[in-house]
Amino acid sequence: MRRLIPVALLLSTIPAVFAFSATKRHPRVHPHPKKVPAPAPAQPAAPAVPATLLFSQEFNSYETAVVPGTNVLTSWPLGSDADSKATVGEVEIYCDVQMGKLWGGPNPFKVADGILTITAQPVTGLPAGLTYTSGMICTAGKFSFQTGYVEASIRVPGGTGFWPALWMMQDTGPGGAVVWPPEVDIVQCSSRIPNESYVATYSKSSTGSVNEQGGFVTLPGPADGFHVHGFEWTTTTLNWYCDGKLLRTQPTPSGFNVPMFLMFNLAVGDDGDWIRKPDGSTQSLSIDYLRVWDHKP
Repeated sequence: MRRLIPVALLLSTIPAVFAFSATKRHPRVHPHPKKVPAPAPAQPAAPAVPATLLFSQEFNSYETAVVPGTNVLTSWPLGSDADSKATVGEVEIYCDVQMGKLWGGPNPFKVADGILTITAQPVTGLPAGLTYTSGMICTAGKFSFQTGYVEASIRVPGGTGFWPALWMMQDTGPGGAVVWPPEVDIVQCSSRIPNESYVATYSKSSTGSVNEQGGFVTLPGPADGFHVHGFEWTTTTLNWYCDGKLLRTQPTPSGFNVPMFLMFNLAVGDDGDWIRKPDGSTQSLSIDYLRVWDHKP
């Protein structure tokens, strides 16, 4: 005879897992983030346009540096020989070795080991009360450019009263009239403060007056060594560099859309307190190279 099991007892024997089988389970909810398109693969940067070398003077020999037929002149482009003073108080006269004018003094130009030196030396008997012979080189009528990048490796002289400079003016062609402004001073130092340079531009304002923009910059490194000076000229911006360090930047003045030539010179003396009168010593400006590209390399 089958034994009857009480219902309560029967329910008590059902495994616990089934006791919750009637409970409503919530399935695990998987996130459904907003779909975002995958980022486009990075596009390679456009290759930089290689800079084109427009001008190079390496000064590897005297014959390729300053003799007639080279790409520089040794004549002062801003006036007659005896009127070579650009400011009141200068006492130098520039020798033109290409025309055989040494003014009774030594040749101021020398090339050795790929370096051009321009030497300023006391000489007696000069015209107009001048007391020093010196030298300058320029590319007027030989080479000019309009926007680009200039670079030169130079060592400035010591002593007191010497004024080395690399600068630019408008080129009007061989035998052309002097036009000023515009002017750019890429580097100019007082020999007694060789770690300081006054860089500037001169342009004509809308009223016809001369507008000067410039300032003193501190040059890096030891004063008695060679340093690489750079000048970047674009249609909108001018930048000055020394040994790769940006020293000054300014907007390009109006009136700078003209070809310009380059000029190195070693002036002597000034009535002001920056350059001062020369101390009577013989001093030299040394130039390793002068190069121009169509844009900064």
